[in-house]
Amino acid sequence: MLGDPEQIRLVSRRLAVDAEHLRRLALEVAATGDLAWRSPAADLFRVQVVARAGGLRCRADELEAAARLVAVHAQAVEGARTAVIRVAALGASLPEAVGGALRGGGRR
Repeated sequence: MLGDPEQIRLVSRRLAVDAEHLRRLALEVAATGDLAWRSPAADLFRVQVVARAGGLRCRADELEAAARLVAVHAQAVEGARTAVIRVAALGASLPEAVGGALRGGGRR
């Protein structure tokens, strides 16, 4: 992912928000298993609720990890951008520096 580090950070923040949303959703799903209903079907329902809530929490963990990685990437892009600007500035001043050195060397 290339581009503006702030836009990349925005993606990171969105991923983190989505992870939090999944965590809340997992809690809501888990709460549906708290029933007074007793039967084999109720037991199967509870097993499925636990599995779905666990899956949502797992996806939330993955989104949080992705958010952290994207934030690190934004920092790397920012560092690379700074280095490119610095090198470009050096490159822009090179013809003048070389010309001055050549002019100065020819007068000896």
